[in-house]
Parts: sequence; structure tokens; C-alpha cells
Amino acid sequence: MNEIARWLPSFSALRFHATMMERERLKSICREKEYDIYVTSYEQFVAEKGWFIPNVAKVNVGHCLKNDQTQLAHAVGMINAEHRLLLTGTPLQKYNFS
Repeated sequence: MNEIARWLPSFSALRFHATMMERERLKSICREKEYDIYVTSYEQFVAEKGWFIPNVAKVNVGHCLKNDQTQLAHAVGMINAEHRLLLTGTPLQKYNFS
């Protein structure tokens, strides 16, 4: 979130990482306002993928994408997004999220 604020100050961002009750509150906030970037973790994405896939265009789950045959890679590929940003320190193979 600090890097988004530093490098993309005109973008609105939401940190989507919380307990189940707090995630419900965050989802209600998202119904009122669309964010440019949603920052989450692998675990949060898996827990809420039924909500993310139809509702969110930009998601950061890159640290756990190791190959494009995983369930997570397929789920991320289902997100109707103009762009997908993967932040990771792990080398990645070439992905085809078409």
C-alpha cells in the first residue's frame, strides 16, 4: 500500500486482507466505490474468489503463482481484468492469462 501511495498517488487502492467479518465490511464498501487496485494475499483471494472473480478487475496474488496449471492461476485467469499485476520475488514462468 505504501508503494502504491508513493508511485501511483492518483490511484485508489484497497487493502483486502482481514477477518471474515471485516471482509464482509470491505465488500460492502466496494459496492459503493470502485477501486483501481485491490491488494490481497493468496489466502484471502482463495477465501473470497467467488466474490473477486465477478467484482474485481485488479488483484495482486502474484507471490503464490508458480505455474499456470494451478487452481489459483485458473481462478485469476477468470477475472475479467484490463490488467493483472503480479508482485513476487520468485522467478515466474511465462503465463498466458487469456
